[in-house]
Amino acid sequence: MSQPTDDLLSYAEVAKMLTISEDTLRRMISDGEWPAPTKYGKQYRWRRDKIRRYMEAVEIIQEVQMQARGFAANEGDSDAIGRNDDTGASKREKRG
Repeated sequence: MSQPTDDLLSYAEVAKMLTISEDTLRRMISDGEWPAPTKYGKQYRWRRDKIRRYMEAVEIIQEVQMQARGFAANEGDSDAIGRNDDTGASKREKRG
């Protein structure tokens, strides 16, 4: 089954979508940070729908990571609750 050529993206087109150079795209592929293209005839291309899905997945992962970092930062703040002096000891710790 042949693939319509307008649904296939070249290195230049994908790099432009990502606002990076083709060299950076090639490095990302080499480092496993971006999916490798598929060979169609004599050329390597990405299917447009797969690129969109991949970019959406990366965006979701980044959002989750940001939320996790925010949660971790808030967890660190919870240590300060109940502290009342320079030593960081709470009243309960001082009594016992």
